[in-house]
Amino acid sequence: GVHPSSVTKMVQKLDKKNYLIYEKYRGLMLTPKGKKTGKHFVYRHDLLEELFRIIGVDEDKIYEEVEGIEHHLSLETVDRISDLVEYFKSDENRIKDLKAIQLKNEEQEA
Repeated sequence: GVHPSSVTKMVQKLDKKNYLIYEKYRGLMLTPKGKKTGKHFVYRHDLLEELFRIIGVDEDKIYEEVEGIEHHLSLETVDRISDLVEYFKSDENRIKDLKAIQLKNEEQEA
């Protein structure tokens, strides 16, 4: 688990960087900067989950896989992934073509 003192230190650090407002014994509140950053984190996570579904990652592995990489991606990379997801979603045949390639490759491996 996480020690309460570690949580307090991180909350104080986020307060200092203007992501939230922290008042001892009263709690905390996200600032507009904190809300924007939080929304970006959720968007990035959801986008990666969507990409992994499109490319056929097993559903039971998606969350763990996303957690493993999402914090290492730049904003530019996330934008390019968004473009790729949009590319696949804009024409269902592209997803079907990808599945056909995957099936062919799996048959060749067997």
